[in-house]
Amino acid sequence: MKLNNTTLATITWNSVQNSAGGIKRYVDSHAPFVDKVLIYDTGSTDGTLDVLNDLRKQHSNLEILAEKEFKGFSIERNKLIQQCKTPWILMLDDDELLTSTDFDNILENFNPRELAYSFNWRTHFTDREDDLSENMFPKLFKKTGLRPEFKGNVFEELYFGEMYWKKIPEIIKIPKIEIKHFSGSKKGYEQKMNELYNPMRQEYNFFGKKKIKRPNTFTAWKEYDPKRDDYN
Repeated sequence: MKLNNTTLATITWNSVQNSAGGIKRYVDSHAPFVDKVLIYDTGSTDGTLDVLNDLRKQHSNLEILAEKEFKGFSIERNKLIQQCKTPWILMLDDDELLTSTDFDNILENFNPRELAYSFNWRTHFTDREDDLSENMFPKLFKKTGLRPEFKGNVFEELYFGEMYWKKIPEIIKIPKIEIKHFSGSKKGYEQKMNELYNPMRQEYNFFGKKKIKRPNTFTAWKEYDPKRDDYN
């Protein structure tokens, strides 16, 4: 079974290899469970786009967007929303995972008349205990008639019109579903903050007008997390 009328929407960049096994494993793991998969490549230089184009031979529901310049997480997520043609959007990152059991649980609780669904978020680390928390924003939400929009370039948040998602009581939480997020080591997390997020905070204004120089070399925050092998 799959989520009908739903597009899996994902931003990617230099993800031939990452902490969750890379973009191929990500697409292979999720494509069978949704109507459409829309991957937005934001200037990869490691062959990610070649991998994606090859994956289209295996997954007829895969669509690809590509551009050379990254303009900020909210801007890119909002472009994804605009390009999605289905009534519902499942927005995950390529270092995250929902298993077949998770999709079964979503389908069991899914009601198309609802607004959005939020899940728990389990962050796996290679050198410390997992962290279980509530998700940053609803990962599964309705597009039609609601004007979903992301704001903020780092640790962005979801709004429906002018309403911040946490102020909307109609959002449904399914507590038994956990998004698995593979974050690597403490060193990798700190490196990601120093190389990507902190410079982005400094270089971007709210509207993302300035261009950020992202690191192109392989770094510790792209190292594979063996805990990914605990899941299908």
